Amino acid sequence: IKGTGVNQYAMMNHADAKSIGHMKSWEKFRIKDAGSNKVALHNSNHQRFLRMSDSTFDTSGKKGVDQLPGGWTWERFQVVQAVAAMAPGRMVGLY
Repeated sequence: IKGTGVNQYAMMNHADAKSIGHMKSWEKFRIKDAGSNKVALHNSNHQRFLRMSDSTFDTSGKKGVDQLPGGWTWERFQVVQAVAAMAPGRMVGLY
């Protein structure tokens, strides 16, 4: 996940999430179908999901990619078109 405004990648660092200027294994996420037109982002290196609350951007407790609990809402994202003038799939946002 790259923030184009700051040209940084989202990075998972054990139980934390932060941004960094390059992409290695901590910056790679598997997209998991989370149901109801939502996705979850899982890092297999740390066995955690990326999550966003009202005030923070961090990681879940340890879970395998196929172990997303039904009640976890902070780990679910809706993919939205970020720029209306661009073709779908070229630039997206997570809501």
